[in-house]
Amino acid sequence: MDKVKQRLDEIHCPILIFVSDEDHVVPPYNSEVIFESVFSEHKELIHLENSYHVATLDQDKEMIMERSLEFFEMYTNTK
Repeated sequence: MDKVKQRLDEIHCPILIFVSDEDHVVPPYNSEVIFESVFSEHKELIHLENSYHVATLDQDKEMIMERSLEFFEMYTNTK
C-alpha cells in the first residue's frame, strides 16, 4: 500500500469506491485513505453493510451493479 499511497495524488479522474464495512482481507480504512488522497473532483465512497471481501458475490451485489452503471453513465463523457 505504501507505493500506491505515494501516487494517489496523480489520480484526477472520477472515482467510485465500494468498501465492505467488515472485511477480513483488506482493512476498510484503506478505502478512506484512497478517497482522501486522490485529487479527483468527482469521487464517491460507498459503504457496504451486508457484504464481505468479495462484495460483488455477496448481499450487496445488485446495489453495486446499479450504482456502478449510474456512475459510468454519469461520467462516460467526462474528461
